[in-house]
Amino acid sequence: MFIDDQVFESSHQLFLGTNVAHLLLTPTFVFVKSYFPSKFYNYFFLTKPPNYIDWSLLSATAQSMPGEESLYVTDDYYSKNQAFLEKLGVEKLGSGAYLYKTLSSKEHAKAPVGHELTTDITKSDYSSMLEECFTDFADSSLYNKTWEGYRESGQAGRVFETFIARNEGEVVGAGSVVVDKNLKLGYLHNGAVRVKHRRQGLHASLTNARINFANDLGAQQVFSVVEDGGSSYGSLTKLGFKARAKYYWLSMPSSTPN
Repeated sequence: MFIDDQVFESSHQLFLGTNVAHLLLTPTFVFVKSYFPSKFYNYFFLTKPPNYIDWSLLSATAQSMPGEESLYVTDDYYSKNQAFLEKLGVEKLGSGAYLYKTLSSKEHAKAPVGHELTTDITKSDYSSMLEECFTDFADSSLYNKTWEGYRESGQAGRVFETFIARNEGEVVGAGSVVVDKNLKLGYLHNGAVRVKHRRQGLHASLTNARINFANDLGAQQVFSVVEDGGSSYGSLTKLGFKARAKYYWLSMPSSTPN
């Protein structure tokens, strides 16, 4: 893509064809069009200072697309250009930290006592559990259905898998992973554990099982995108993940420069 942002470029190469339907590259921004309707999946990544952005093209692109969009910027970009952006009526919507881990030896992935991990599943085994855990994610059902389709059909150069945790037959945790063999990169996502089964090491077991899966397929690194400072952030950093970048989703401008 030739974007001067290694984290954005490598992650979105993996996202293309999974979360992302297509990318529109312009001299001042990249428009990310998703298969999912949320504005947190459809965004304009600003690659030049705001006074150099082609706001007319950005606005026309947004108007030509169904649904909602947002702006997407690095934390450094926001801090340098906050005053300018605020004059446009832009507000913060949320933040995402990109956490990476370099792979070496196998990780301990044994499930806590009374639990078992398995990949012998169907979407119905875990989808409702994830929807309960991600109550603020309106696209959860569509997301689960889409990624389960990838797991069943596969993609050239990519391998998809979902691990679930059971306790007395009940699905109490899950987590998915995709490995891009060409990029030698794995993406961990959609991980959750039911409330009453947390703080027993189950999240770590599900994470490490996915890390080992990626390692076996030749991945050199894995990454996950989590809320900055959220519970998943703390859990993953304890497992050796390190933050490489932070981005903000911003509201679309209410006005644009003349």
